[in-house]
Amino acid sequence: MNVFSNAAHRAALAPALLSGTSLLGAALFGLADPTPANADQQFLKHGSLLVSSSTYDKTHGPVATLKVGTTLPNKATATTQAVAGNNYVTVWNNASVDGSFGVTSAIQLTDIDLSNGKVFRTMQVPTDQVVTSFSSKSELGLHVLNNWPTVKVVFVGYAGAAPANGLNPPAVGVGLLDVSNSDAVPGQDSTNPVTFAFGNTYAFRRTIVSVDEKGSITYTPTNDYGGNNGRSALLGSNGLYYVVGNANNGNAAAFGPSNNTNPDVTETTGLEVVNPVGSSVVNATIASATSAEVDPLIQITFPGAKPDKPGKDNNYRGITEFGGALYFTKGSGSNGIDTVYTVQAPNSLPTLANAASSSIAVVPGFPMDSARATGGNFTPFAIFFANPTTMYVSDEGTGNNLDVASNAGLQKWILGSDGLWHTC
Repeated sequence: MNVFSNAAHRAALAPALLSGTSLLGAALFGLADPTPANADQQFLKHGSLLVSSSTYDKTHGPVATLKVGTTLPNKATATTQAVAGNNYVTVWNNASVDGSFGVTSAIQLTDIDLSNGKVFRTMQVPTDQVVTSFSSKSELGLHVLNNWPTVKVVFVGYAGAAPANGLNPPAVGVGLLDVSNSDAVPGQDSTNPVTFAFGNTYAFRRTIVSVDEKGSITYTPTNDYGGNNGRSALLGSNGLYYVVGNANNGNAAAFGPSNNTNPDVTETTGLEVVNPVGSSVVNATIASATSAEVDPLIQITFPGAKPDKPGKDNNYRGITEFGGALYFTKGSGSNGIDTVYTVQAPNSLPTLANAASSSIAVVPGFPMDSARATGGNFTPFAIFFANPTTMYVSDEGTGNNLDVASNAGLQKWILGSDGLWHTC
């Protein structure tokens, strides 16, 4: 869901009930001005609703001088010219010539009293540390770890990248262009059109952010999801982070080092297991073996169709943990299957050691058809469990006739005696 107010406020992508349940797809308008939480005040209230949001700001960074004719990336020609300036109403027309178009913006968190709708507290994540990308609707998914009185909310943002090979990347901030499709490491992928347009230094770490009940923030930077975005992260019951997202905005056509990307954009994507760093600043050193992709070589094929681009079948965006297992969704892109997935290791979570040898499979009973062939008749996003036999899936809808008639909205799925999940 992507809803705007007159003040150009982006809708909450992932409100989360601070009772242990996380949700996607609600909107909130008229938020109070963002203010950081004080150390002596509780930020996250028990039983409240937490909303993530962002507001387009054309007064900072390169977007402040964006005008018709400004150089932008283009997959076909490497560079193209902007067709609109920074006016909020028309700036998004640049997506017609630049498939990577986006503008970084500040992240706000708002905690709301469910009994009366009043705002408890709001805070803004420091923009010199982490930002999001406006108007990407698949970012800022929230997940809450509720071990009262300790509460933590986890999400993913963009931070400045560490220098590499003598290249010094720009600092993160508000108003940067096309960050959500940039490299994660300087010089990572020479075929990435964003790299063509902005140079080899234009890179930003996809960074896991954790905010506790006092508003204290820690960061776990990663070099994953180069060329695209990390969408959602959760802190697993085993103390590891699990992140979903997408990568490979360039032309990497093979798995592994032969595609000339470093780190490899086809194997630092999908479902990632990440060891928490928990740094107070984003420019912390990333140790070796900090993260690993689950089932990194997954490539779903259908009879009569050529294999999809490596690293694109795992274009995941929503994730949850239930009963000691992970469940996650794919509901966009024309690769693979748009459906609900799990790791084929019942009642266990993948680790850094076994991620590569773990297998991903469609949850029994969920769609198994080609996303390319159906054109988007099932577009799942958030997923959560009411109990072991009741699952809820939010479907954002695409306008596809079958999606509108049968899928779009909030779906209830029940586990049948046949071992398959069925819609109600």
